[in-house]
Amino acid sequence: MTGSASEPAKSPPQAESDTMTETTLEKTEIFVRHARELDQALNSGIRDLQAKASTHGTAGILVTKLAPGRFTLELSHDVPFGYTYEKS
Repeated sequence: MTGSASEPAKSPPQAESDTMTETTLEKTEIFVRHARELDQALNSGIRDLQAKASTHGTAGILVTKLAPGRFTLELSHDVPFGYTYEKS
C-alpha cells in the first residue's frame, strides 16, 4: 500500500484487459486504514472522476465496496452521465 495515513492509496494503473470491461473508461481503487479517512478519500476520487466524466459526457460513476476500507471508483457507461451509483 502506498500513500500516507492522511492520503488514501490508489492502485497503480494496470493493463486495460486486466482491470476494465468495455463499459469502463477508467477505474481507481481506494484503500483507507481508518473510517475517519473514508469520506475524504471517496469524495476526492469522485471529484476526479467527475472532471473526467465531463470530457466524455457519456458515462457516470460507479462506486463499489469490495471490503472494509477498500473501494473501486469507475467511470462507466453502465451508469448514466451525471449520476453516481453505489454497489456492494
